[in-house]
Amino acid sequence: MKKVLLVVLLVLASIGVVSPVLAQGSTRVRPYFRRDGTWVPGHYRTLPDGNFYNNWSTRGNINPFTGREGTRVTPPRYRDSLGGYRYNRYRF
Repeated sequence: MKKVLLVVLLVLASIGVVSPVLAQGSTRVRPYFRRDGTWVPGHYRTLPDGNFYNNWSTRGNINPFTGREGTRVTPPRYRDSLGGYRYNRYRF
């Protein structure tokens, strides 16, 4: 019985060590109010690195905190200096 308890404790301890390692690419966002008064609850997001494809909302990626699959397939578009719209995978 002591061996089983010891194994269970070791497994739980290893989960506690492994979980932060798996989530190193994330950061916590504190809850806040937007300018228009909308409440945004606290949540986790990927660390900003400028790469659209390294994001939980991109298709093929899975959010480790919610288990939801990403759905976005194209980067957001932005206006260039000539007034046209462009897509840039490294800007979002």
